[in-house]
Amino acid sequence: MPTRQADQWTANPESLRGRIAAYGDRHGRPLYAAFRGWVATRPRLARWLLAGPVAIVAGLLFTAAMPVWLPAGSAGVDGLVWSLVLGPLVWALALLYGVLEANLMRGFALFGAVAVLSALLIAGAML
Repeated sequence: MPTRQADQWTANPESLRGRIAAYGDRHGRPLYAAFRGWVATRPRLARWLLAGPVAIVAGLLFTAAMPVWLPAGSAGVDGLVWSLVLGPLVWALALLYGVLEANLMRGFALFGAVAVLSALLIAGAML
């Protein structure tokens, strides 16, 4: 009997894949495979979530991280002004990307990466 790929991943529970696989669904699939299955069975809801709340959160985090990487300028407020001016544009681009993206998993991965990197930038600036 051939072994399942999930069984091979969980063979070493100390590895990152083993820990992720431990949080799988009731069918024994890893977490990302369960999420991919959920997206495949409910594409309309997944697209609504991607273009709605996920785009808003990613856009807000990206806008909040802008003062960290934008230059301060001579008055010291350019980073804040540019983030307020570009905030709606960033959100609109994220909304359009969420609506027009053909591969929903790639969209979730992109917004997740943007959100994590922006959160790390914000946390680094606060420390």
